[in-house]
Amino acid sequence: MHIVYVTGLNLEKMAGGAVHATSLARELAKLDHQVTLIVDRSGGIELEGCEVASVGVPTFGPVKTLRYHKKIAKFLGESLGKSKPEDTILYLRGPWAYVPAAAKRLKFPVVCEANGVLIDELEAAGANMVQRAVFERVEGKGYAEVDHTVCVCEGIRKRLAQRYSQKYGLAESRLSVTGNGSDADRAKVPPSAEFRSSLGIPESAKIVGFIGDLFVWTNLEPFIDAVCESGDADWVRLVVIGGGPRENELRGYAKRKPHPERAIFTGSFPHSKMAGAIANFDVSVIARQGGIFAQPLKLFEYLAAGTPVIAPRREDFEFLERDRLGVLVDKLDKADVARSIGSILRGETSLLSRDEIKSLFLRDHTWEVIAKKTAAVFETVRREKFFA
Repeated sequence: MHIVYVTGLNLEKMAGGAVHATSLARELAKLDHQVTLIVDRSGGIELEGCEVASVGVPTFGPVKTLRYHKKIAKFLGESLGKSKPEDTILYLRGPWAYVPAAAKRLKFPVVCEANGVLIDELEAAGANMVQRAVFERVEGKGYAEVDHTVCVCEGIRKRLAQRYSQKYGLAESRLSVTGNGSDADRAKVPPSAEFRSSLGIPESAKIVGFIGDLFVWTNLEPFIDAVCESGDADWVRLVVIGGGPRENELRGYAKRKPHPERAIFTGSFPHSKMAGAIANFDVSVIARQGGIFAQPLKLFEYLAAGTPVIAPRREDFEFLERDRLGVLVDKLDKADVARSIGSILRGETSLLSRDEIKSLFLRDHTWEVIAKKTAAVFETVRREKFFA
């Protein structure tokens, strides 16, 4: 099968989306599929078994984004001309304008990948009315017009159905869940001694860690409060790896606490060193608040390192509690967070050991597992479209 994976990603910056796309593409190629990864900038990256095609840089804004989508549709129309529709899957990362219609004219099956609910994220970020209206239409029509959509978690699947089934005719039967993941090799990476020493963290100190971009929905204040206000928490450090819109605000918040030295912000951090850093964590943090549905990539990076996770009590994270991988808090406030951190670090919870967490990750959440699930969806779509 020829899988044409349209991402609109910049591989020069290996952020979460780029890690997801390149890892999944590589594993799909290992399953003996021909994979073409379409990006805006390739950064010269080479993926074993994959062709990487760069088509130019998108810019944000309703009009400019729609122009970029039209450019991608034209590119696909030209490049897919010699491909056989029955042997090809057009795989779109997120919803696209124009592209599904172009694929339909050429009779190619189209599958979308939903890593979030765009309109919810725009509303949380304070996007204006015009932006919300344009992108809601792109998202609603984009998912309704394709043959199938795979979601990284159940929360996203339900939210898309709730938001777009009546207004745009998105059939819930054309939504499924494949999950998110991480590389199996991450489970073998030992803790980086250089990481701990470079941050001046004593060997005796326990680390509560967070990785990721700091967006408006990243609620780290309760974790800062829990670590930096308590008089008896000198043996704990909060390490925040990543930058973003809220970085300066959160740094300032920590500096105003009685013990600001316990909160350490690294800023941007190379992905190549991330696994060794996470392996130092004693507890890992998911700090999403509000109505943003996701099982973020960081969650599976944490599990690959064998670290227990503290997360808000939401459907997308219930498996953490069920499988004894972490602790869910009913609300992200200082009291709940402090109790959860303390109970894990003092061994008062019946969680799996680090090695047991790694074993469960290797069984259920590697990119190899996700690729097999995704390829099975592709085969079903292809069979139903051409051979039913």
